[in-house]
Amino acid sequence: MFNSSYKVLFSVNYQWRLLLTLFLTCFLIFPAAAERVFRIGMESSYHPFAYKNDEGEFAGFEFELSEAICKLLQAKCQWVEYEFDDLIPAIRNGKIDMAMSSISITESRKSLVSFSKKYYFSTVRLMVSNDINLESDDFSELKGKKIGVINDTTADLYAKEVLAKKGVRVINYETQMEILMDVLTNHIHGTLGDAIPLEIHFLAKPYGSDYHFVGPVLDDPAYFGEGIGVAVKKGNVTLVNELNSAIQELRKNGTYQKIQGKYFENDIYGH
Repeated sequence: MFNSSYKVLFSVNYQWRLLLTLFLTCFLIFPAAAERVFRIGMESSYHPFAYKNDEGEFAGFEFELSEAICKLLQAKCQWVEYEFDDLIPAIRNGKIDMAMSSISITESRKSLVSFSKKYYFSTVRLMVSNDINLESDDFSELKGKKIGVINDTTADLYAKEVLAKKGVRVINYETQMEILMDVLTNHIHGTLGDAIPLEIHFLAKPYGSDYHFVGPVLDDPAYFGEGIGVAVKKGNVTLVNELNSAIQELRKNGTYQKIQGKYFENDIYGH
């Protein structure tokens, strides 16, 4: 027979065992929530926005901004490399959650994906060798000249709808790096593209001294959209709202400006 003290001890031990069993059962049935992961598509040869450094790792303004967004939204970034024209199909097919790769917010793209508000704005310019000059802004003097553009960009659309009608030979490429290599080796006469990377990564370098911008600054929203936004799966309003709040907060707390200052001398956000 147990005396009263043993009975109390037995009862207490039993209760602790029971509580421990219930705790372990709940832990097994309801495991800790999985870490949130954003699969982010990027094209990696668009210096200084997104590119690979000497160690083969992503770097650039968009890379660092995406890191800051993930941190603010308490998520882990997982970057996935794509050619530019494969980014929107990858979103639509569910292979990535978003694309942050200098994608202009245009009406035609809005029919395929949803966008955050802009996180920067850039105009488009025509860059050619110094021996080519334009007396007018209608590009008719470029008849017969070969101009490179990246596939499925706003520059591509404008080149095909405007320049090609002036007799310009529009040559399509997968990346800006391929275009610039052909410019330097005189395979093409120039390129139509985002003015910021062309000015910083090419014209400001010694090898860019033989080239210049010609013609007007191109910023017609009908062709070039409302700015650069983060593209997500069509209809994902929750994620769009989260991204908008994150971009706004990063500009408010100075993180955006700190990242921007590493790559640009001026504010690229626009009005």
